[in-house]
Amino acid sequence: EGFPDAVSKPPANWWHDTFANHAGVLEMKIERYFAQSKVTSDGCWEIGTAECPARVQWRGKRLRVYQLVAWAMAGEAPLPRSVVRHLCNNRACINPDHLAIGTQAQNLFDQRQKRSADIAKIGHIDERFCCLAASLSRMTDKPL
Repeated sequence: EGFPDAVSKPPANWWHDTFANHAGVLEMKIERYFAQSKVTSDGCWEIGTAECPARVQWRGKRLRVYQLVAWAMAGEAPLPRSVVRHLCNNRACINPDHLAIGTQAQNLFDQRQKRSADIAKIGHIDERFCCLAASLSRMTDKPL
């Protein structure tokens, strides 16, 4: 995911200092987040919600917990334009097996693939939804 709102990616020197001088505290923080997470049937470890993933303020930087987990597990500072991808498409997930470092283009591709897979599972649009949408559209004079 990108770094929207006021949540920014800490600069590389912040990460280098974290790995060099705060590795033990970082490990404890991440273990605490893992312990606090809720495990789903899909194997996701959730903190917060998909709409509002949990955030952390640490060492003067604010970032999402999944970002802290992904970069810490990677053991390297983020490169410019790199993002944390949720392979499970669940932004609340902090399971390291569901996180990958990549580009925004890769992230968008992942999302399109997930949407396509979801549509294939459905196989067709539910006729009842179409009828409901048509009725609502007539009532509001606006297409849905």
